[in-house]
Amino acid sequence: MFDEQIRGLEKALISWFIASHSRASSDTKKKTIQVTRELTNQELKDRIKQYTDRLTDAAKGEWVDKATNVVKDITKAFS
Repeated sequence: MFDEQIRGLEKALISWFIASHSRASSDTKKKTIQVTRELTNQELKDRIKQYTDRLTDAAKGEWVDKATNVVKDITKAFS
């Protein structure tokens, strides 16, 4: 009779101590991944802007406009 209660109490204590730490660790990892993704997307956008600006300055013509639009479309797909 008491064995079941003790076993239940042990399970509750283990889940209380371990699960809360695991939950906090999981939330921290998720937040870190989200921030990293946002920074990576911003860096990608900045580099694409630099690339298209340099391409526009270096070359002229209709093909440059098309190439710039293709690069922008690809960037939107990754964002």
